[in-house]
Amino acid sequence: MDMSLKDAIEFLTRAVEIVGIAIIVVGVFAALNQLGIAPEIVNGLFYAVLAIVVGSAVIAIGGGGVGPMRSRWEKVLSKYDEEKPKVQSAAQGAKDRIAQRAQQRADQARALQEPPRGGAARQGT
Repeated sequence: MDMSLKDAIEFLTRAVEIVGIAIIVVGVFAALNQLGIAPEIVNGLFYAVLAIVVGSAVIAIGGGGVGPMRSRWEKVLSKYDEEKPKVQSAAQGAKDRIAQRAQQRADQARALQEPPRGGAARQGT
């Protein structure tokens, strides 16, 4: 157990180093781009690095991640199947509820626009 904790700490240490280097590299690319120093070369190198990272991720997920991704999609789809009837029942009658609510709002707006009845005309005389 101590060995796995040591391995985890080593892995995290390396991950932090890699992320730190990535942040510095992106910062350097951004600085060079802002300064206008060889923008075509800088942009080309940035896109090349980005393609390498994305390509590596695609290969890693495509090769070793098919099984885990399949199980996650199955969970998502089963949750969808569970929630679908609830959403359908909540959506039934929505059109009528919306029309009723719109009518209520229109009535409220008309009531606010009508002048008060009764004593307002007599107060001026």
